[in-house]
Amino acid sequence: MRNEQMGQIIRAGMVTWLAAAIHFGVTADTAVAQSQNFKRTFGNRQYEHYIQLYDENDQLIDPTSADAKPYSPLNTCKKCHDYKAIAHGYHFNAFDKSRLDGKPVDHGRPGEPWLLTDERTGTQIPLSYRGWQGTYHPDALGIDRLRFMLEFGTHLPGGGPGERGPLLPKEEKKENDAADSTDTTDADAASPRSRFDVVGNLDIDCMFCHSKGSNYSHEKWAKNIGKQNFKWVATEAMGLAVIEGAAQYLPDDYDSKNPEDPNASKVPKTFYKTAKFDKNNYTFFDVTRKPSNNACYACHSFRPAGPDVTPKWTHDQDVHLKAGMSCVDCHRNGIDHHTVRGYEGEVHPTGIKVETLSCRGCHMDQHDEEGNLLDVGGRIGSPKPLHKGIPPLHFDKMSCTSCHSGPSPKESAQWVQTAMAHKFGIPDQTRTDTDIPGIVQPVFMDVAQPAGEDGKAGEPVIYPHRMVWPAFWGWMKDDAITPIDPNEAHAALRRALRIRSNFTDEIHKVRLKDDQLEAILGEGGADKKEEDLTDDEKAKLLGARLAIGLDALQGKQEDDATIAVYVSGGKVYRLNEAGDNVTVIEDHSAAQPYAWPIGHNVRPGRQSLGVKGCFECHKADAPIFYGTTNAVGPLDDHAPVQHAMHEYIDEDPELLALWEQSFEGRGLFKYMGFTVLGIVSLIVLLYLLLGLNGLLKLGGKKG
Repeated sequence: MRNEQMGQIIRAGMVTWLAAAIHFGVTADTAVAQSQNFKRTFGNRQYEHYIQLYDENDQLIDPTSADAKPYSPLNTCKKCHDYKAIAHGYHFNAFDKSRLDGKPVDHGRPGEPWLLTDERTGTQIPLSYRGWQGTYHPDALGIDRLRFMLEFGTHLPGGGPGERGPLLPKEEKKENDAADSTDTTDADAASPRSRFDVVGNLDIDCMFCHSKGSNYSHEKWAKNIGKQNFKWVATEAMGLAVIEGAAQYLPDDYDSKNPEDPNASKVPKTFYKTAKFDKNNYTFFDVTRKPSNNACYACHSFRPAGPDVTPKWTHDQDVHLKAGMSCVDCHRNGIDHHTVRGYEGEVHPTGIKVETLSCRGCHMDQHDEEGNLLDVGGRIGSPKPLHKGIPPLHFDKMSCTSCHSGPSPKESAQWVQTAMAHKFGIPDQTRTDTDIPGIVQPVFMDVAQPAGEDGKAGEPVIYPHRMVWPAFWGWMKDDAITPIDPNEAHAALRRALRIRSNFTDEIHKVRLKDDQLEAILGEGGADKKEEDLTDDEKAKLLGARLAIGLDALQGKQEDDATIAVYVSGGKVYRLNEAGDNVTVIEDHSAAQPYAWPIGHNVRPGRQSLGVKGCFECHKADAPIFYGTTNAVGPLDDHAPVQHAMHEYIDEDPELLALWEQSFEGRGLFKYMGFTVLGIVSLIVLLYLLLGLNGLLKLGGKKG
């Protein structure tokens, strides 16, 4: 009886436990589902996006309405996708480290900066919100978010500085507000009106990257950015409507909520292509989960430039692309859009290991210091390189890209133009190979490796880089130099130098007086022709012309301790004591180049550096160590700052010379070594066969 009662108690307890487990399990699953709050298919098949459009006020759009508003990517796409999570992504998170949730952003190793250029003043300044050493924060030049987007928004997919304010949950701004948590209202309700109240938010446009069809127009995106049509741009770029008008003509105090505002007629009009919609106002978005290479090329393409460049059809594509891979096969991301950059030692913000998406991790097995296998390589069928005959030391000192990526090194670094710096994708009839900014590649440099688990930074590793030298008019005080906004500089220089459009071309045409020419060039100097001048004479004339501009700029400065300067090509130019020419300062920190590592185009093994043998790198004139970089700037310098590659790699030239000399006799040394080894081996063999007495007899001696 007692056993039966005990059994009933146990059974009752089990039922109670099971009921509780089911209850809490269901509750937990429900909580997860509620926290996600986004629709998902979880299938590999691409979902067909037949959707309705919503405007900036989250109102459903009727495309047949005469006053239809442009669609908002934020309010349209957030119905199914976590916009706030997407905004954390690498393409959108540079503007403010704590803009999203107060967590600092790990910006990783330096990347390509935004290059502020102005042909009128010969300006090229590397900018970044990420704080990379060698770049300037836009705020330092007085560049607000609106101007930043007008300068660079043609090659930004929205978000970041293109949005009105921080993405903060509404509950942080208003108690008991259960509305959607992706509201974009300014965190500070008392903040003054901004131009964004007029031009609207430039939402992250998902279709900038995820459009599968050919109807998405990068050119229309760029044109609408120039017109300040921020909230209209995605609608026309997607091909859903025609936008007429430009928000740039609306005054700052335009009130969109007041239909009686006298400037209402200037507001851009949205004319939807109604044939693209069904009777219920659904339209088809041809979306691809994996962005195409074509989408990446909008911002990440480049071309060799300069006087010695060969036609495009003679150049090879990246070996991975030729094998049928796509950019996103390696540069992957989840809904958070933290795109993997693929460099050695990369730490992903999610904490997920991404080592196997680097060159070494994909092609090679990963081992710890004790030799234990951590990860197996061979992702996506990548072959394992054999590297026959290459000493292991090379793999500690050099990155994979130093031998396999970018153009092969030559006597001097080559000019290159990039999509972000030179506005590729926008039709223009005036492009030339010498358009600023001037960028060169490859420049081999040491890169300090990220700190390991012990907190200690790894040994420097060689990577190929692109390099740009800053150029700007600025103020120097106590040896510190700060750039001047090129618009401000032009206002001061326009009348003095009479340069209207192109500083590089027109600075050499600035007219000097005859007595100045005589003083610089000697008797008859006023009659000398340009082609008859020496480089030294050209430099003196250029200095005299710069002095005119510096003197005009100095006249705008009331502080006698602040000196007007011009920075270009690794040099700083300031007025000499007489005020009739310039004094040149080299090696100033403000004139130092900014460099960022490159990973593409990847060359196949048979075209890699070192495939021709040791002498390709270890000889007296090897480009990897002795190739030169000539500083490039808007000023046509006849004696440019020049450095050998080994200076950036921080190699001792005397040690390099000794190492190279050791290679000169290495072939003969090998032959001699093999000969001696053969003789010794023969003696040992005879000893084993004949013994000591036999060897002595063979040598003509008696035992």
